Amino acid sequence: MFPKNKERCIDGSMQGFTRKGDRMKACKKMTALLAALAMLTGTAELPVSAEEATGTLGDTMTWTVDGDTVHCTWESATADGVEISIQGDTCTIEKGVYPWEEYHAWLNAAANELTELLETNGYDPSAMGSEEKNAVLAELMPEVYAVQTAFTGVKHIAVSDTVTQLDVALGFLGLADAETVQLGNGLVSIGDSTFENTHCTQITLPDSLKTIGNHAFYDAGVKELTIPAGVEEIGDNALESDSTLEKVTILSRDVDLTDTGLGYVSVWLETDPNRNENLVIYGYAGSTAEQYAAENAIPFVALSEEWLCGDVDLDGRIDIQDAVLLAKASAGTVSLNEAAKKNADCNGDGEVDSADAAVLMEFLVHLVDTLPVQ
Repeated sequence: MFPKNKERCIDGSMQGFTRKGDRMKACKKMTALLAALAMLTGTAELPVSAEEATGTLGDTMTWTVDGDTVHCTWESATADGVEISIQGDTCTIEKGVYPWEEYHAWLNAAANELTELLETNGYDPSAMGSEEKNAVLAELMPEVYAVQTAFTGVKHIAVSDTVTQLDVALGFLGLADAETVQLGNGLVSIGDSTFENTHCTQITLPDSLKTIGNHAFYDAGVKELTIPAGVEEIGDNALESDSTLEKVTILSRDVDLTDTGLGYVSVWLETDPNRNENLVIYGYAGSTAEQYAAENAIPFVALSEEWLCGDVDLDGRIDIQDAVLLAKASAGTVSLNEAAKKNADCNGDGEVDSADAAVLMEFLVHLVDTLPVQ
C-alpha cells in the first residue's frame, strides 16, 4: 500500500528519470510520505473479526480488512483504477490501470494526512525517529498498520485473466518485495514502470501480450525472460537492469525495439551508455532481435527453426535448466507459453505434468535416447 523504495529517490540512482520531471517530483513526494510513515514495517497480524474494518487513506484509496484478507482499491478519474486483494503472501490483481499523475496526487494527499495525524496528536514528525514513528502510528492507526503489514508480506502476484492492461507502478505501490508474478492469459499491454524496482525473479509473459512499455522491468530482479511471439513493441529502457538480466528469448520475429530497449544499465548517460555485459539475446535468424543485438554488440544465439522436444526454456538446446523449468511448471509454480508447452510434452500425451519432468530427466541421464518417448 505504501511505497518502500526510498533509495531510488535519494541515493543518486534517479538519473534515469532526469528527462521525466513528473517522475522526479513524484519521487520527492514519495520521500515525503516515507518520512511520514517512517517506512512502516513490523510483524503485527491482521485483525481477525466477524465484522469488517474499513477505512480510507488519501482521497482515492479505500481499504477493507475482512478476517485474513485485505482488499484495497484506488479510484481513478480517467482509468479503471486498481483493485487488489491480499491473502497470506499472495496478492491478486483484478484491476490495474492507475495513471502516474493520479498516483502522484494520492501520494501527496496520503503523506499530508499521516503527517497531520501525528501533529494533531501532539507529535513533531520532523523530530521523531523511525522506531518512534512506527510505534506511534501502529497505536493511532492499528488497522492501517495491519494493512501495511499485509503488503510487506506479499511474495506472489497473480493477475486475473480479465485484466487486459496492466499499467500501475507495482513496486512504488508497495509490492516491491514480490518474487514471482503470474500474469493472466488475457493481458495485452504492460504499461510504463509496471515492474520497476520490484524484486520479481520469475515472470512468465502470456502469449496474448502485444506491448511492453517504457521502464516496464527497470531494475527488476528478473534473470531470464521470454518475449512471446505476439509482442510487437518493447519500449525505452524496458529491460534496463543492474546487470541482473542474463537471458532474453525473443520469439517475435518483427518486434519493434527502441534504441535502449534492453541490454543497458544507467542509460541516463546518453553519451556513454553502460552495457549489461551479462546479457545474451536468443532469437530467430533474420529477426529484428538479431539486428538489435548486432547493432548494440550484444551476444546473440539463433534459435532452432525446428521443433526441439525437451527445450522448455526455448534456448535451442536441452539441458538441466529445461528440467528445472519443467519441474516448476508441473508443480504449478510457473506458467509456460504455447511454444514452451509444446516442447515440454516429453511423453507425447498432450499434457504437461510431472510425468514429462520424469521423462526429461531420464533423457538427460541417457536412460532414454529420444524425445518424445514413443
